[in-house]
Amino acid sequence: MSRATATDNQINQLETEKKALVQRIARLRKREKLLESYAQKLQAENNQLKDILNGYMKLATGLCFMFTTR
Repeated sequence: MSRATATDNQINQLETEKKALVQRIARLRKREKLLESYAQKLQAENNQLKDILNGYMKLATGLCFMFTTR
């Protein structure tokens, strides 16, 4: 095997590894965007649940006050 062939093989190997890494980065970026989207949806749902809970707490406080002042 000549020296040029060995160098060509190394170059080809490095190019293959580079391509695999670029593809992995693309997949990770896509996954990151998806996770960010899920996080935003969960935060919105969490905020809605907090609002509902606060409403129930106000209602319960009002009812307790009504029954204790009678």
